[in-house]
Amino acid sequence: MSGTAASPSPGRSGRRVFISYAREDQDALNDIRAGISALHHEAWVDSNLDGGQAWWDVILEQIRTCDAMILVVSPSLIDSEAATRERDYARRLRKPLIPLVVKPVRSDLLPPDIATLQFIDYTNRTPLTGAQLANALFSVPTDAALPEPLPDPPAVPVSYLGDLAADLRREALSADEQFSILAKLRASLERPREHDAAAELLGVLEGRRDLLHQVAKDIERVRQDDDLRSRASHPIAVAADSEPVPAPQKAPEAQKAPEPILAAGGHSPTPQAAPAAARNVPHPNRQAEPFAGNPQPVNPGVFPQAQTNPAYAGAPMPQQQQSFRQLPQDFRFVQQPAPPQRLALSIIALVLFIPLGAVALYFSTQVPGRWNTGNPAGALDASKKAQLWGWIGIGVGGFFWFVSFASSLQTSYYY
Repeated sequence: MSGTAASPSPGRSGRRVFISYAREDQDALNDIRAGISALHHEAWVDSNLDGGQAWWDVILEQIRTCDAMILVVSPSLIDSEAATRERDYARRLRKPLIPLVVKPVRSDLLPPDIATLQFIDYTNRTPLTGAQLANALFSVPTDAALPEPLPDPPAVPVSYLGDLAADLRREALSADEQFSILAKLRASLERPREHDAAAELLGVLEGRRDLLHQVAKDIERVRQDDDLRSRASHPIAVAADSEPVPAPQKAPEAQKAPEPILAAGGHSPTPQAAPAAARNVPHPNRQAEPFAGNPQPVNPGVFPQAQTNPAYAGAPMPQQQQSFRQLPQDFRFVQQPAPPQRLALSIIALVLFIPLGAVALYFSTQVPGRWNTGNPAGALDASKKAQLWGWIGIGVGGFFWFVSFASSLQTSYYY
Protein backbone atom coordinates (compact mmCIF):
# COMPACT_ATOMS: atom_id res chain seq x y z
CA MET A 1 0.00 0.00 0.00
CA SER A 2 1.33 3.46 -0.81
CA GLY A 3 0.45 6.90 0.43
CA THR A 4 1.73 10.44 0.47
CA ALA A 5 1.74 13.20 3.01
CA ALA A 6 -1.22 15.53 3.02
CA SER A 7 -0.65 18.80 1.21
CA PRO A 8 0.13 21.66 3.57
CA SER A 9 -2.83 23.78 4.58
CA PRO A 10 -1.80 27.46 4.74
CA GLY A 11 -2.91 29.14 7.94
CA ARG A 12 -4.10 25.95 9.63
CA SER A 13 -3.55 26.27 13.38
CA GLY A 14 -5.43 23.20 14.59
CA ARG A 15 -4.00 19.68 14.58
CA ARG A 16 -5.46 16.55 13.08
CA VAL A 17 -5.49 13.97 15.87
CA PHE A 18 -6.03 10.20 15.59
CA ILE A 19 -7.41 8.65 18.79
CA SER A 20 -6.48 5.03 19.50
CA TYR A 21 -8.72 3.50 22.17
CA ALA A 22 -10.44 0.32 23.38
CA ARG A 23 -14.22 -0.14 23.25
CA GLU A 24 -14.40 -0.47 27.04
CA ASP A 25 -13.21 3.16 27.41
CA GLN A 26 -16.05 4.75 25.43
CA ASP A 27 -17.07 7.08 28.30
CA ALA A 28 -13.57 8.51 28.65
CA LEU A 29 -13.33 8.81 24.86
CA ASN A 30 -16.32 11.17 24.73
CA ASP A 31 -14.71 13.52 27.28
CA ILE A 32 -11.39 13.48 25.42
CA ARG A 33 -13.04 14.32 22.10
CA ALA A 34 -14.92 17.19 23.73
CA GLY A 35 -11.67 18.56 25.20
CA ILE A 36 -9.84 18.35 21.86
CA SER A 37 -12.72 20.07 20.09
CA ALA A 38 -12.68 22.86 22.70
CA LEU A 39 -9.00 23.41 21.87
CA HIS A 40 -9.96 23.84 18.17
CA HIS A 41 -8.31 20.63 17.02
CA GLU A 42 -9.81 17.90 14.81
CA ALA A 43 -10.16 14.43 16.36
CA TRP A 44 -10.81 11.23 14.38
CA VAL A 45 -12.01 7.87 15.72
CA ASP A 46 -13.11 4.69 13.97
CA SER A 47 -16.57 4.49 15.58
CA ASN A 48 -18.42 4.87 12.27
CA LEU A 49 -16.63 2.17 10.26
CA ASP A 50 -17.43 -1.43 9.47
CA GLY A 51 -15.01 -4.34 9.81
CA GLY A 52 -12.85 -5.94 7.15
CA GLN A 53 -9.97 -4.86 4.94
CA ALA A 54 -11.68 -1.64 3.79
CA TRP A 55 -12.15 -0.58 7.41
CA TRP A 56 -8.48 -1.21 8.13
CA ASP A 57 -7.36 0.69 5.00
CA VAL A 58 -9.30 3.78 6.13
CA ILE A 59 -7.69 3.61 9.58
CA LEU A 60 -4.18 3.38 8.09
CA GLU A 61 -4.91 6.33 5.79
CA GLN A 62 -6.07 8.41 8.76
CA ILE A 63 -2.87 7.54 10.65
CA ARG A 64 -0.77 8.68 7.69
CA THR A 65 -2.58 12.03 7.42
CA CYS A 66 -2.82 12.84 11.14
CA ASP A 67 -0.42 15.15 12.96
CA ALA A 68 -0.36 13.12 16.19
CA MET A 69 -1.90 10.03 17.79
CA ILE A 70 -3.54 10.14 21.21
CA LEU A 71 -3.42 6.88 23.16
CA VAL A 72 -6.30 6.32 25.61
CA VAL A 73 -4.23 4.19 27.98
CA SER A 74 -6.03 1.54 30.04
CA PRO A 75 -5.68 -2.22 30.66
CA SER A 76 -8.09 -2.81 27.76
CA LEU A 77 -5.93 -0.82 25.34
CA ILE A 78 -2.86 -2.84 26.27
CA ASP A 79 -4.72 -6.09 25.49
CA SER A 80 -6.08 -4.78 22.15
CA GLU A 81 -4.29 -6.19 19.12
CA ALA A 82 -5.76 -3.52 16.82
CA ALA A 83 -4.50 -0.70 19.07
CA THR A 84 -1.05 -2.29 19.18
CA ARG A 85 -0.82 -2.38 15.39
CA GLU A 86 -2.12 1.21 15.09
CA ARG A 87 0.49 2.41 17.57
CA ASP A 88 3.32 0.53 15.87
CA TYR A 89 2.40 1.93 12.44
CA ALA A 90 2.25 5.49 13.78
CA ARG A 91 5.66 5.05 15.43
CA ARG A 92 7.20 3.85 12.16
CA LEU A 93 5.66 6.89 10.42
CA ARG A 94 7.35 9.11 13.07
CA LYS A 95 4.01 10.41 14.35
CA PRO A 96 4.08 11.93 17.88
CA LEU A 97 2.31 9.75 20.47
CA ILE A 98 0.46 11.45 23.36
CA PRO A 99 -0.70 8.97 26.05
CA LEU A 100 -3.69 9.92 28.25
CA VAL A 101 -4.11 7.57 31.21
CA VAL A 102 -7.85 7.01 31.86
CA LYS A 103 -7.56 3.94 34.10
CA PRO A 104 -4.71 2.90 36.44
CA VAL A 105 -2.20 0.55 34.81
CA ARG A 106 0.82 -1.08 36.46
CA SER A 107 4.01 0.39 35.02
CA ASP A 108 5.66 -3.04 34.74
CA LEU A 109 2.78 -4.23 32.50
CA LEU A 110 3.13 -1.40 29.98
CA PRO A 111 4.59 -2.21 26.54
CA PRO A 112 8.08 -0.74 26.03
CA ASP A 113 6.90 1.75 23.39
CA ILE A 114 4.39 3.26 25.87
CA ALA A 115 6.42 3.02 29.08
CA THR A 116 9.04 5.48 27.77
CA LEU A 117 6.50 8.22 26.95
CA GLN A 118 5.47 11.18 29.12
CA PHE A 119 1.94 10.52 30.42
CA ILE A 120 -0.93 12.92 31.02
CA ASP A 121 -3.10 11.86 33.96
CA TYR A 122 -6.74 11.82 32.82
CA THR A 123 -8.12 9.82 35.74
CA ASN A 124 -8.56 12.93 37.89
CA ARG A 125 -9.06 15.83 35.49
CA THR A 126 -8.05 19.31 36.69
CA PRO A 127 -7.32 22.61 34.92
CA LEU A 128 -3.69 21.52 34.91
CA THR A 129 -4.67 18.40 32.93
CA GLY A 130 -6.24 20.52 30.21
CA ALA A 131 -3.19 22.78 30.12
CA GLN A 132 -0.88 19.77 29.71
CA LEU A 133 -2.99 18.42 26.82
CA ALA A 134 -3.12 21.84 25.15
CA ASN A 135 0.65 22.25 25.47
CA ALA A 136 1.30 18.74 24.10
CA LEU A 137 -0.89 19.38 21.05
CA PHE A 138 0.52 22.87 20.51
CA SER A 139 4.06 21.47 20.31
CA VAL A 140 3.08 19.02 17.52
CA PRO A 141 4.17 20.19 14.06
CA THR A 142 1.55 20.31 11.31
CA ASP A 143 1.79 18.56 7.94
CA ALA A 144 5.08 16.82 8.75
CA ALA A 145 6.55 14.88 5.81
CA LEU A 146 6.19 11.10 5.80
CA PRO A 147 9.26 8.87 5.52
CA GLU A 148 10.27 7.69 2.07
CA PRO A 149 9.66 4.95 1.30
CA LEU A 150 6.61 4.34 3.44
CA PRO A 151 6.83 1.41 5.88
CA ASP A 152 4.82 -1.69 5.09
CA PRO A 153 1.27 -1.41 6.45
CA PRO A 154 0.28 -3.88 9.20
CA ALA A 155 -2.14 -6.67 8.41
CA VAL A 156 -5.78 -6.59 9.48
CA PRO A 157 -5.92 -7.50 13.19
CA VAL A 158 -7.68 -10.81 13.71
CA SER A 159 -8.21 -12.48 17.06
CA TYR A 160 -5.77 -15.33 17.59
CA LEU A 161 -8.76 -17.42 18.71
CA GLY A 162 -9.64 -17.64 15.03
CA ASP A 163 -6.27 -19.25 14.39
CA LEU A 164 -6.91 -21.72 17.22
CA ALA A 165 -10.30 -22.57 15.73
CA ALA A 166 -8.59 -23.31 12.41
CA ASP A 167 -6.07 -25.55 14.17
CA LEU A 168 -8.86 -27.46 15.92
CA ARG A 169 -10.45 -28.23 12.55
CA ARG A 170 -7.38 -30.20 11.48
CA GLU A 171 -7.68 -33.98 11.36
CA ALA A 172 -4.72 -34.67 13.66
CA LEU A 173 -2.93 -32.74 16.38
CA SER A 174 0.34 -33.73 17.99
CA ALA A 175 0.81 -33.81 21.76
CA ASP A 176 2.73 -30.52 21.73
CA GLU A 177 0.03 -28.85 19.66
CA GLN A 178 -2.73 -30.03 22.02
CA PHE A 179 -0.89 -28.76 25.10
CA SER A 180 -0.11 -25.46 23.36
CA ILE A 181 -3.75 -24.89 22.36
CA LEU A 182 -4.91 -25.71 25.88
CA ALA A 183 -2.44 -23.23 27.40
CA LYS A 184 -3.70 -20.45 25.11
CA LEU A 185 -7.33 -21.26 25.88
CA ARG A 186 -6.60 -21.23 29.61
CA ALA A 187 -5.20 -17.70 29.29
CA SER A 188 -8.19 -16.58 27.19
CA LEU A 189 -10.66 -17.83 29.79
CA GLU A 190 -9.24 -15.23 32.21
CA ARG A 191 -10.10 -12.37 29.81
CA PRO A 192 -13.77 -11.33 29.96
CA ARG A 193 -13.91 -10.38 26.28
CA GLU A 194 -12.61 -13.77 25.12
CA HIS A 195 -14.11 -16.01 27.80
CA ASP A 196 -17.18 -17.29 25.92
CA ALA A 197 -15.33 -17.99 22.67
CA ALA A 198 -12.51 -19.72 24.55
CA ALA A 199 -15.00 -21.89 26.48
CA GLU A 200 -16.57 -22.97 23.20
CA LEU A 201 -13.19 -23.87 21.69
CA LEU A 202 -12.32 -25.76 24.87
CA GLY A 203 -15.37 -27.95 24.26
CA VAL A 204 -14.21 -28.56 20.68
CA LEU A 205 -10.78 -29.63 21.93
CA GLU A 206 -12.33 -31.91 24.54
CA GLY A 207 -14.45 -33.64 21.88
CA ARG A 208 -11.57 -34.60 19.59
CA ARG A 209 -11.03 -38.30 18.98
CA ASP A 210 -7.23 -37.98 19.19
CA LEU A 211 -7.32 -36.17 22.53
CA LEU A 212 -4.60 -37.36 24.91
CA HIS A 213 -5.56 -38.63 28.34
CA GLN A 214 -3.33 -36.11 30.13
CA VAL A 215 -4.78 -33.26 28.09
CA ALA A 216 -8.29 -34.41 29.04
CA LYS A 217 -7.33 -34.33 32.74
CA ASP A 218 -5.85 -30.84 32.32
CA ILE A 219 -9.06 -29.67 30.62
CA GLU A 220 -11.04 -30.83 33.66
CA ARG A 221 -8.78 -28.81 35.95
CA VAL A 222 -9.08 -25.76 33.70
CA ARG A 223 -12.89 -26.01 33.88
CA GLN A 224 -12.78 -26.27 37.68
CA ASP A 225 -10.52 -23.21 37.94
CA ASP A 226 -12.81 -21.27 35.63
CA ASP A 227 -15.83 -22.25 37.71
CA LEU A 228 -14.08 -21.07 40.88
CA ARG A 229 -13.24 -17.73 39.26
CA SER A 230 -16.84 -17.33 38.19
CA ARG A 231 -18.10 -18.07 41.70
CA ALA A 232 -15.54 -15.76 43.28
CA SER A 233 -16.66 -12.90 41.03
CA HIS A 234 -20.31 -13.43 42.08
CA PRO A 235 -20.17 -14.00 45.85
CA ILE A 236 -23.91 -13.43 46.36
CA ALA A 237 -24.83 -16.14 43.88
CA VAL A 238 -22.24 -18.44 45.44
CA ALA A 239 -23.75 -18.00 48.89
CA ALA A 240 -27.21 -18.76 47.54
CA ASP A 241 -26.09 -21.84 45.62
CA SER A 242 -24.00 -23.21 48.45
CA GLU A 243 -26.70 -22.93 51.14
CA PRO A 244 -26.93 -26.48 52.53
CA VAL A 245 -30.29 -28.14 52.62
CA PRO A 246 -31.24 -29.86 55.90
CA ALA A 247 -31.68 -33.59 55.61
CA PRO A 248 -35.25 -34.81 56.26
CA GLN A 249 -35.72 -36.04 59.78
CA LYS A 250 -36.70 -39.63 60.24
CA ALA A 251 -39.12 -40.91 62.81
CA PRO A 252 -37.45 -42.08 66.06
CA GLU A 253 -38.37 -45.69 65.40
CA ALA A 254 -36.78 -45.61 61.95
CA GLN A 255 -33.39 -44.42 63.18
CA LYS A 256 -31.39 -47.59 63.73
CA ALA A 257 -27.88 -46.13 63.86
CA PRO A 258 -26.30 -42.71 63.74
CA GLU A 259 -25.03 -41.68 60.30
CA PRO A 260 -21.92 -39.56 59.81
CA ILE A 261 -22.34 -36.03 58.50
CA LEU A 262 -20.14 -36.49 55.44
CA ALA A 263 -21.95 -39.63 54.41
CA ALA A 264 -25.34 -38.00 54.95
CA GLY A 265 -24.62 -35.45 52.22
CA GLY A 266 -24.66 -32.03 53.94
CA HIS A 267 -24.61 -29.95 57.11
CA SER A 268 -27.68 -28.59 58.76
CA PRO A 269 -27.90 -24.76 58.88
CA THR A 270 -29.65 -24.97 62.30
CA PRO A 271 -27.88 -27.52 64.50
CA GLN A 272 -30.47 -27.08 67.27
CA ALA A 273 -33.23 -28.43 65.01
CA ALA A 274 -31.16 -31.30 63.58
CA PRO A 275 -31.54 -34.81 65.01
CA ALA A 276 -28.91 -36.29 67.26
CA ALA A 277 -27.65 -38.54 64.47
CA ALA A 278 -27.12 -35.58 62.12
CA ARG A 279 -25.15 -33.75 64.83
CA ASN A 280 -22.96 -36.86 65.24
CA VAL A 281 -23.96 -37.19 68.92
CA PRO A 282 -23.77 -40.78 70.22
CA HIS A 283 -26.83 -42.46 71.61
CA PRO A 284 -26.88 -42.26 75.42
CA ASN A 285 -27.25 -46.07 75.72
CA ARG A 286 -24.59 -46.94 73.14
CA GLN A 287 -20.85 -46.52 73.07
CA ALA A 288 -19.43 -44.28 70.39
CA GLU A 289 -17.92 -46.30 67.58
CA PRO A 290 -15.33 -44.96 65.13
CA PHE A 291 -16.74 -44.21 61.69
CA ALA A 292 -15.53 -46.56 59.00
CA GLY A 293 -17.10 -45.16 55.87
CA ASN A 294 -16.93 -46.34 52.32
CA PRO A 295 -13.45 -45.43 51.06
CA GLN A 296 -13.44 -44.12 47.52
CA PRO A 297 -10.63 -42.94 45.27
CA VAL A 298 -10.10 -39.21 45.57
CA ASN A 299 -9.24 -36.94 42.67
CA PRO A 300 -6.29 -34.84 43.89
CA GLY A 301 -7.27 -31.99 41.59
CA VAL A 302 -10.70 -31.66 43.20
CA PHE A 303 -10.33 -32.75 46.85
CA PRO A 304 -6.76 -31.97 47.94
CA GLN A 305 -7.83 -31.94 51.60
CA ALA A 306 -8.45 -35.72 51.44
CA GLN A 307 -4.72 -36.39 51.01
CA THR A 308 -3.59 -34.22 53.91
CA ASN A 309 -6.11 -35.63 56.41
CA PRO A 310 -5.43 -39.35 56.97
CA ALA A 311 -8.32 -39.61 59.43
CA TYR A 312 -10.85 -38.96 56.69
CA ALA A 313 -12.02 -42.14 54.95
CA GLY A 314 -15.58 -41.23 54.01
CA ALA A 315 -17.23 -40.33 50.73
CA PRO A 316 -16.06 -37.27 48.72
CA MET A 317 -17.36 -33.86 49.67
CA PRO A 318 -20.79 -33.16 48.11
CA GLN A 319 -20.77 -30.93 45.04
CA GLN A 320 -22.77 -28.20 46.75
CA GLN A 321 -20.00 -27.73 49.35
CA GLN A 322 -17.24 -27.22 46.79
CA SER A 323 -18.43 -23.67 46.21
CA PHE A 324 -16.91 -22.61 49.55
CA ARG A 325 -13.45 -22.95 47.98
CA GLN A 326 -12.95 -19.51 46.46
CA LEU A 327 -9.90 -18.03 44.87
CA PRO A 328 -8.02 -15.43 46.91
CA GLN A 329 -8.71 -11.86 46.00
CA ASP A 330 -6.39 -10.03 43.66
CA PHE A 331 -4.51 -7.41 45.65
CA ARG A 332 -2.47 -6.04 42.75
CA PHE A 333 -4.63 -2.93 42.35
CA VAL A 334 -5.23 -2.08 46.02
CA GLN A 335 -4.91 1.69 46.15
CA GLN A 336 -2.84 3.28 48.91
CA PRO A 337 -2.64 6.96 49.82
CA ALA A 338 -0.77 8.89 47.15
CA PRO A 339 2.24 10.99 48.20
CA PRO A 340 1.58 14.75 48.55
CA GLN A 341 1.89 16.72 45.33
CA ARG A 342 3.54 19.81 46.94
CA LEU A 343 1.76 22.05 44.43
CA ALA A 344 1.27 25.04 46.79
CA LEU A 345 4.90 24.91 47.90
CA SER A 346 6.04 24.83 44.27
CA ILE A 347 3.88 27.83 43.33
CA ILE A 348 5.26 29.88 46.23
CA ALA A 349 8.80 28.99 45.15
CA LEU A 350 7.90 29.95 41.58
CA VAL A 351 6.73 33.38 42.73
CA LEU A 352 9.86 34.03 44.80
CA PHE A 353 12.47 32.57 42.42
CA ILE A 354 11.28 31.46 39.00
CA PRO A 355 14.13 29.07 37.93
CA LEU A 356 14.04 26.88 41.03
CA GLY A 357 10.28 27.23 41.37
CA ALA A 358 9.83 25.92 37.81
CA VAL A 359 11.87 22.83 38.69
CA ALA A 360 9.75 22.24 41.80
CA LEU A 361 6.53 22.73 39.81
CA TYR A 362 7.69 20.22 37.19
CA PHE A 363 8.24 17.47 39.75
CA SER A 364 4.96 18.42 41.45
CA THR A 365 3.01 17.80 38.24
CA GLN A 366 4.71 14.40 37.84
CA VAL A 367 3.35 13.02 41.12
CA PRO A 368 -0.27 12.17 40.06
CA GLY A 369 0.77 10.91 36.63
CA ARG A 370 3.36 8.47 37.97
CA TRP A 371 1.02 7.33 40.74
CA ASN A 372 -1.90 6.57 38.42
CA THR A 373 0.33 4.68 35.98
CA GLY A 374 1.28 2.24 38.73
CA ASN A 375 4.68 3.74 39.62
CA PRO A 376 4.42 4.54 43.36
CA ALA A 377 8.21 4.72 43.78
CA GLY A 378 8.47 7.29 41.00
CA ALA A 379 5.57 9.30 42.46
CA LEU A 380 7.22 9.37 45.90
CA ASP A 381 10.54 10.40 44.35
CA ALA A 382 8.85 13.24 42.44
CA SER A 383 7.09 14.40 45.62
CA LYS A 384 10.37 14.52 47.54
CA LYS A 385 12.13 16.39 44.74
CA ALA A 386 9.25 18.88 44.50
CA GLN A 387 9.52 19.50 48.24
CA LEU A 388 13.33 19.83 48.09
CA TRP A 389 13.42 22.26 45.18
CA GLY A 390 10.44 24.13 46.55
CA TRP A 391 12.18 24.87 49.85
CA ILE A 392 15.42 25.71 48.07
CA GLY A 393 13.55 28.09 45.78
CA ILE A 394 11.80 29.71 48.74
CA GLY A 395 15.13 30.07 50.60
CA VAL A 396 17.04 31.52 47.64
CA GLY A 397 14.12 33.73 46.61
CA GLY A 398 13.58 34.95 50.16
CA PHE A 399 17.26 35.81 50.51
CA PHE A 400 17.25 37.59 47.16
CA TRP A 401 14.20 39.70 48.03
CA PHE A 402 15.61 40.44 51.50
CA VAL A 403 18.89 41.72 50.01
CA SER A 404 17.00 43.77 47.46
CA PHE A 405 14.79 45.28 50.12
CA ALA A 406 17.76 46.09 52.38
CA SER A 407 19.62 47.67 49.47
CA SER A 408 16.65 49.86 48.64
CA LEU A 409 16.42 51.02 52.27
CA GLN A 410 20.13 51.87 52.33
CA THR A 411 19.85 53.81 49.09
CA SER A 412 16.87 55.79 50.37
CA TYR A 413 18.85 56.58 53.57
CA TYR A 414 21.71 58.23 51.68
CA TYR A 415 19.37 60.21 49.50
